[in-house]
Formats: sequence, C-alpha cells, structure tokens
Amino acid sequence: KRNSLDKSIMVWDFANTVVASNQIYVEAYTCPALRLHPDGKHFIAQSNANYMAIFSSSAPFKMNKFKRFEGHAVNGFPIGCSFCFDGSLVASGSSDGRLFLYSWAGAR
Repeated sequence: KRNSLDKSIMVWDFANTVVASNQIYVEAYTCPALRLHPDGKHFIAQSNANYMAIFSSSAPFKMNKFKRFEGHAVNGFPIGCSFCFDGSLVASGSSDGRLFLYSWAGAR
C-alpha cells in the first residue's frame, strides 16, 4: 500500500479513478512543486535534491534522464517553479533568496 511517505510521483486517471502510472519518479527526495509546460507535452518537478526534473505529460510519463535544471538550492523548503508565457524560460526560487532563470532549450 502506498502513502505520502514513499516520495514518488504518481499519475492518476480521474475519469476512471485508477493510477495511470506510479513509477515515474522514485528517489529519496520529495518534490514540493510541479508545473505543466505551456506546450502541454511536459511538466517539471522541483526536487529537494536541488534540481528540477523534466517529464513527459503523456503515457508512459518518462523522466528525461539527459536534461534537468540545477544550480539552485531547495534544502527542504517549499520552493516553487514556473514557466514564462511561451515556455522558453523556466524560473525557480532558491533557499538563499535568489531567483534562477533557465533556458528551456538549453537547461542552463
């Protein structure tokens, strides 16, 4: 049986009230924020491991293992993340009070 302590991201099919996928993010860190990309094809998850992971927003909901946004610090705080209106920039707060902007195309 799963609970909120297992630190995973699960995808639910609300129409059929079933879990669509329960193995898309299984790490030792929680994710305090999720945000859907404006194109609707991806979403990001802010990880307490001090990076944002990128996932596809359609089945099979795979994490991009080759691209992620790192350099900011989360350190257990509920740090948010967001996109600019066209999705070309990703914004993240940092536990030291700074704002980080990343290029969606380059992950820098």
